[in-house]
Amino acid sequence: MGRRVVAAEPRPPAGALGDGRGSWGVSAAVLLGSAPTYVLAWGAWRLLSAFLPARLYQAVDDRLYCVYQSMVLFFFENYTGVQILLYGDLPKNKENIIYLANHQSTVDWIIADILAVRQNALGHVRYVLKDGLKWLPLYGCYFSQHGGIYVKRSAKFNEKEMRSKLQSYMNAGTPMYLVIFPEGTRYNPELTKVISASQTFAAQEGFAVLKHVLTPRIKATHVAFDSMKNYLDAIYDVTVAFEGTVDDKGQRKEAPSMAEFLCKECPKIHIHIDRIDKKDVPEEQAYMRRWLHERFEIKDKLLIEFYDSLDPERRNKFPGESVNSKLSLKKTLPSLLILSGLTAGMLMTEAGRKLYVRTWIYGTLIGCLWRAARCLARDTRRGEECLLRQRPFLHALGAGLAGCGRRFAVVARQEGHLPRAGETASVRPGRMCLVVMSPRGATPPSTSPPHKSCVSGTKSRDWVFSLKIIKSVLCGRTAFVDLLCFYVTT
Repeated sequence: MGRRVVAAEPRPPAGALGDGRGSWGVSAAVLLGSAPTYVLAWGAWRLLSAFLPARLYQAVDDRLYCVYQSMVLFFFENYTGVQILLYGDLPKNKENIIYLANHQSTVDWIIADILAVRQNALGHVRYVLKDGLKWLPLYGCYFSQHGGIYVKRSAKFNEKEMRSKLQSYMNAGTPMYLVIFPEGTRYNPELTKVISASQTFAAQEGFAVLKHVLTPRIKATHVAFDSMKNYLDAIYDVTVAFEGTVDDKGQRKEAPSMAEFLCKECPKIHIHIDRIDKKDVPEEQAYMRRWLHERFEIKDKLLIEFYDSLDPERRNKFPGESVNSKLSLKKTLPSLLILSGLTAGMLMTEAGRKLYVRTWIYGTLIGCLWRAARCLARDTRRGEECLLRQRPFLHALGAGLAGCGRRFAVVARQEGHLPRAGETASVRPGRMCLVVMSPRGATPPSTSPPHKSCVSGTKSRDWVFSLKIIKSVLCGRTAFVDLLCFYVTT
């Protein structure tokens, strides 16, 4: 099933390998600089595979993603020289799993890569991401295409959309290494108000108060497990601690950021893995909520042992034996050479440089426009009003739609005019927003559960409607360009 780890041998700290403060910018430049090259390669394959089976497209896309993430691991593991200490059981074979971990740093998503590459499942990693990340240049649109799921918090969480997307992946036989951070936000010991609010909520709900993690949210975890319970093999409960995150007074401090990590400020990462068979996970949401909190109680006890143990020999490590897991350059260096070589070759010619710059600019614009159009398609297709707040791409999209008034009604009014059910309208003077409305009436909701054909049909209609929205924007391109230029120049 899995291998039991053995005792680790001492190793010089990562800082002894050299100070990375002067060269972390080079690492970041290579990682970001390779993005247009990667997007062009993926875009070419996306077009070529338009009429091929979805399973074939996904297999090649996973391979491409593995190449890029292997380059990421070259810098974050091989270059930094960080020591990876694994505790517990890490299965050798690939599995369809949900990965649940504590969230404390922008490096956390790379920890999932660190484990996945050791199972030869790096290309299968997909994330549940907060909604705002969909506007990241180039990456925002691609993460969704690779299988990432953008979710909003609390009342805005769209359960139906997440279920639909997971169902489409299962229908295509997509390998699933789904990463979820149930806390919803990063734990930062300096943000005492956030920690206090989390602890107060836990006490009010009758749960144990947690010290080194936040109270977990259940929605994304429950929807993912409930949708894929017959598709999954297990759940990985992962607890992560970064060594060197205790100050001189013995108090925990903020975990390293990606930039600090590339500066070699983290000598060791301690990772505790607990593989949980799916049959041991309760299906009912109420029971799963308590189960998830109990799992975070276990995480909290591990972190209390790591940070607060009175015994110096037990501090800065998890209970039990560990293994020093080192990643071979054979798994990362080829990817670095391929992507950096292709990027350098592109930048050596004038035509290549133009293509490179245009990919950054137009890839970002088209990606954001597509995401905005998809959001509008979901709302206006059902006759709902879609509020466009002060985001350049959304405003520009609204301006383009305004040029085609026969299809859409676009008006500007003060924000707060559309209160949610049970809320009082609050208007902020001077702040305006655009409201896009479909001229068609709302479609009455169906009372029957969606079948496979219904889900795929809805998705298909959304794509068609998204294309219609983009067509409308192009028809109103004068307003689109004028408003976009206004945002760029101001």
